[in-house]
Amino acid sequence: MTIEKLALKKATDIQNPSSSVSLLMIEDSPQDQKIIENVILNGPMDISITTVTTGEEGLQLVGKYHFDIILLNYSLPRMDGLKFLSFMKKMGYNIPTIMITEHGNERIAVQAMKIGVYDYINKCGEYLPKLNLVIQRALEQHEISIQQEELKERTSYINKRLQQEKQKFENIVSAIGAGLVIIDKNFRIIWANRTMEEWFRSTFDQNLEGMPCHVLFQQGEKICEKCALKKIFKTGVIQGKNFQTGVIQRLKHSMTNRDGERRHYQFTSTPLVDIHGKINQVLCLIQDISHQIDMQLKLIQSEKLAAIGELASGLAHQLNNPLVGILNYAQLLQRKIKPDEPNRELLDTVERGARQCKDIVGNLLNFSRPHHFNYEVLDLRNILDNTLILIENRLKIKNIIIIIDIVNSLPLIEGNSTQLQQVFLNILMNSLQAMPEGGEIKISANSVYRHKQGYCMVKLSDSGAGIPESIKDKIFDPFFTTKDQDQGTGLGLSIAYGIIKAHNGKIEVKSVKGKGTTFILTFPIARQNDNY
Repeated sequence: MTIEKLALKKATDIQNPSSSVSLLMIEDSPQDQKIIENVILNGPMDISITTVTTGEEGLQLVGKYHFDIILLNYSLPRMDGLKFLSFMKKMGYNIPTIMITEHGNERIAVQAMKIGVYDYINKCGEYLPKLNLVIQRALEQHEISIQQEELKERTSYINKRLQQEKQKFENIVSAIGAGLVIIDKNFRIIWANRTMEEWFRSTFDQNLEGMPCHVLFQQGEKICEKCALKKIFKTGVIQGKNFQTGVIQRLKHSMTNRDGERRHYQFTSTPLVDIHGKINQVLCLIQDISHQIDMQLKLIQSEKLAAIGELASGLAHQLNNPLVGILNYAQLLQRKIKPDEPNRELLDTVERGARQCKDIVGNLLNFSRPHHFNYEVLDLRNILDNTLILIENRLKIKNIIIIIDIVNSLPLIEGNSTQLQQVFLNILMNSLQAMPEGGEIKISANSVYRHKQGYCMVKLSDSGAGIPESIKDKIFDPFFTTKDQDQGTGLGLSIAYGIIKAHNGKIEVKSVKGKGTTFILTFPIARQNDNY
C-alpha cells in the first residue's frame, strides 16, 4: 500500500470505526514482502497492510498514522530492528511488534524481548503457517495489556479517592468534638476516633482498640452489672423498643480523663446491623457535658442564693429594730454603771452580743439586697496590698508566709475598691483559719484572654487542710460553715460570691483535701478609649 492510499484509508477509518486491522510491515526484501502479504491476506482476519523498506520510513509513518500491529524485520539497512524499537519507545508509541529475522540468535531475541516485542520469529523455520496465529495472539495480548493498564489506573484512582474520603471522614469524625467508639458482641472496642484517644489514651497502658468496654467505662474487670449493651445484643431491644424504630439510648456517666480529672459524659448508643439484619456491633457517641452540668449547678446555686436572700432580707429587717433598741439601752446603762460595779461585766457582755448580732444582720442585708456602688477604674495590685496590711499582724502571729507573684503591668478593671477588698479579706481570713499551725499563702495575678475578651485573673492559694469534695459545692451557700460556732457565721464566701457577680466576674475553687485550696477570681478588663 502506497503512502497516498494509506492516507486515503486513514480518512476512511475515521468515518468507519469498524474497519480492518491496520498492519505496518517493515521489510527490505521484496520477495519476503509478497510472501508475507499473501499469507496474511488469505488468513482469517481482515487486515490492511502498509509496507515500507527502512526503519526511518517506518518511524515517519508511526508518527503520522495509527497502526494496530507492526511486523519488523531485524536486518534492515542503516537502522536494524532493535534500534527501530528503541526509537519508537522513546517517541512514546506502544504498538505490539513482531520481529522476523533470518539471522537471529538468542542474544538478539533476549534484547528484543527486553525492549518490548510481543514475539520473535525466525525465517529459517516453518514460520508462515503460524504467522496469522502469532499476529492474532499479539493483538489479543496487547488488548489485554491495555485493559490491565486501564484497570490499574482506575483502581489507583479509586484507591486514592477512597483514601481521600477516609481522611475526610476521619477529619469530620474528629472535628465533632465528641468521642465515638464501636463495640462488638464480645464487649471489646474495635474502633475509636481521635477524640477518644486524646481523652483517655494516656489513662491506660494499652490502646483503646481491643480494650474491653467495661475497662474503659467502669475500670472494672467484669462486664457491668446493668450493662445496656448486653440487652441490645441479646434481644435487639432498647428500653423496650425495637432498634428498627430508630430509637437510641442515652445514659449519663462520669469518668476520669487523661489528666486525672473527673468529667461528666453522656452516652448515646445505637446498634449496627449486618447484611442479615442482625446486631453485631453498637456505636457509642460520648459527649463531654461537664460544662453543662456545671452551668446547671450554678443555676441551682443562683436560685438558691436568691431564695435565701429574700428570706434573709425579711429576717434582717425584723431583727434590726429590736437589736438597735437593745444596743442603745445597753450603751445607756453602761454610762450609768461604773466599771468596777459587779453588774458592769454582765452589761458589757450584753453589749458585745448585741453588736455581734447587729454585724450579722448587717451582713445579711449586704448579702440580700442589691447595692449601687460607684465604680471606678482600679488597680487590683493596690487593693491586694491594702488588704494584706489589714491582716499583717495576724499573719505574723499565725506564722504564715505570703508569696506575691503579680505581673508588673496588671490591666486595670472597673469596680468598687471597698467591695473588692471585702472579697479578698473574706477569702484570706478563710485561709488563715485553715492553717492553725502556720503555712503559706500564694497570691498571683495576670491577664488572660478568652473569646476576644480580656480578663484580670487573681489566684489565692493556701497550704491548708483543703476542702472535702463532698462539701465543695456548698461553700458559697449562706450560713454554711465547718467552723466552730464562735468563729464564723457562714456568710463570708456568700457575700464574696455576690460581690464578684455584681462586678461581672467569676469565682472558682479548686481544692484537694490535705493539700490546700485555690480560689480563682476573674474580672473583665476596664474599657479605656473603647479598647481593651
